[in-house]
Amino acid sequence: ILTRLTNQPEKAELRSVFPENTEVRSVYLNNTTLRINFSAEYNKMSEYEKSLAKYCIAKTFSVFDSISEISP
Repeated sequence: ILTRLTNQPEKAELRSVFPENTEVRSVYLNNTTLRINFSAEYNKMSEYEKSLAKYCIAKTFSVFDSISEISP
């Protein structure tokens, strides 16, 4: 799921909230907290861009009752 979120869309009129070449390095579920480690491209994002990315991740994973917190 995360790989699909970080990929660039196929349609030209769409845009990903993640910079090109952003990779998911690791994912851990600690109790109900999902911890995600992204490549360096994520850290180059502005605070506004990170907020959008966190929202997209939270919205995507909100369907899982076992996850109550997300920490990118």
